[in-house]
Amino acid sequence: MNVSNQLESPTIHERPDPREAWQPGIRPRAVLRAFAASPECARLEPRERELEWAQELLEAMEVAGWSWLDLDLEMFEAVLLDGLGWSIEQAPADPGRVARVLDAFLCFADREYGAPHAGACCTYLRTAGAVEDIARWLRPFDESSEHGLFAELSPPFDWCDGRCDRCPLSASCPVHEVEDATLSALIDGGGDPDERRAARLATAPAIAAGAVPAAGAAVEDSSEIDLPSAPPEAARLRELCREYAFAVLTVSDALPARLEETEEVDLRADAILVAVKGSRVACHLSPAGALEDEDALMDGVPNLLLLERVMNGIEARVAAHGRLPPCAAGYRRARDQLGRALQPLLRSIPPRIREEVQFRILTGTAPSPFSCSS
Repeated sequence: MNVSNQLESPTIHERPDPREAWQPGIRPRAVLRAFAASPECARLEPRERELEWAQELLEAMEVAGWSWLDLDLEMFEAVLLDGLGWSIEQAPADPGRVARVLDAFLCFADREYGAPHAGACCTYLRTAGAVEDIARWLRPFDESSEHGLFAELSPPFDWCDGRCDRCPLSASCPVHEVEDATLSALIDGGGDPDERRAARLATAPAIAAGAVPAAGAAVEDSSEIDLPSAPPEAARLRELCREYAFAVLTVSDALPARLEETEEVDLRADAILVAVKGSRVACHLSPAGALEDEDALMDGVPNLLLLERVMNGIEARVAAHGRLPPCAAGYRRARDQLGRALQPLLRSIPPRIREEVQFRILTGTAPSPFSCSS
């Protein structure tokens, strides 16, 4: 039974001054006792009356010195999904029940104390998104830290596919700003952006082989840099990514009549991306061939997830063409070899990183291609 649907939504009526209704001298227990005896609480099923969630909210308000006027939707979400983590001992067994209890409590607060923002908070609590938020974020702070629900990642432009035209973050992306300025200067000088892109794609085999730097990369005299030797696993991963990229480029070249121009461009660009990002992941491998330290988790892991997603996209596009030319055998071999090399790394990704990327996808804060339907 959906109890929240039986609750009357808070209505606009003449209310007492909220600042008079909540003063530091009023104890949360007094308000909680009044709620326990209220009709709003009585409409909850007996097993639903987990009043400790209302108590936690009241005590957080008392500590912050808030009145009902201060508890708007933004502040309510902040205390519910972050602040309560400091005081609770365990995550709720039923996130939906927490939403229903707090919905009833805020309906009570609206009627009894004239809480001016209760309506917006109740509307939020009655959504599926609120239940998902509670399930994800409402847990003890030390548990949140242990399981890494606040995982830090490198900036999104470090693990994107460079497709600024479809990325929701392009407006605030410094890489896109530089690219825009470069294109503007090219156009102002009479250049052709399409020719520039074609020239870059023409160097795809060289980029994949590592013979020339990727677009925008700085060129340095390696003889002046004392670099440690790469672990064998890192060198092997780079080689497999290059072989895979060459195989994709070969298939793309063998299907010019069957590929739309934009599809061929995307396929070649993704081949380059696998070679470049594969080298980036390889840079983070430990001598044991794992992604272990902080930099590896922040930057290597999201780029590993990027490889996984891009390779899945390439496979879907290649498979969509049905019968393939003989050169596709080389593509399948390179795909399987690279896939086997990546599997141990993918299996070792901490759940918190996948959860963080998924959360960014759901909230529209993930870069392309994660922001695009796969």
